[in-house]
Amino acid sequence: MSDAYTVRGFWGKFWHQSLRWPFTSVSNYITRDVLRLPRPSILERYANISFTFFMSGVLHLVCNAILGIPPSESGAVKFFCCFPLAIIIEDGIEEFWHRVAGQDKVNIQPVQPVPFWQRLIGFIWVGVWMCVTSPWYLYPAARQQPDKDWLVPFSFIKAIGLVAVQATLVLYGIFLYFAVGGEI
Repeated sequence: MSDAYTVRGFWGKFWHQSLRWPFTSVSNYITRDVLRLPRPSILERYANISFTFFMSGVLHLVCNAILGIPPSESGAVKFFCCFPLAIIIEDGIEEFWHRVAGQDKVNIQPVQPVPFWQRLIGFIWVGVWMCVTSPWYLYPAARQQPDKDWLVPFSFIKAIGLVAVQATLVLYGIFLYFAVGGEI
């Protein structure tokens, strides 16, 4: 989670990676082999990112449809397709910062940690971006009928009670922390 102070870091390092590599492989094929965009180039870089997020949006759109959310109501594609814009904004601000601060990006040592204040601003940025854009994706699911078991056909909370589920989660968290060195 410490890398999630940029939108790129949130999706590239923090969030699950199971879809990233298959989608990146397809987007690389499209941008490099089909479109023959020069590599490396800004156009190829952002086209690659855009295709990857578009494919993720389409996959989530299909998942929403399976769960009973009509494609016309799903905000999945809109939600995922807004992230390349956020990454372009980040890259522009980073480039501006390097020019203003007089830092040469080539000579910056990669082991040098990002200052706390920069990470703090980054976490705020990512939080604001997610708060603004997440409703596009999450609200259609939240509007589903509460009595309809649309995601999972069985509820452990209804079966054993909320207190028992909470206690189980706390005990499991304690186990993870002490047994396998989990991070709080």
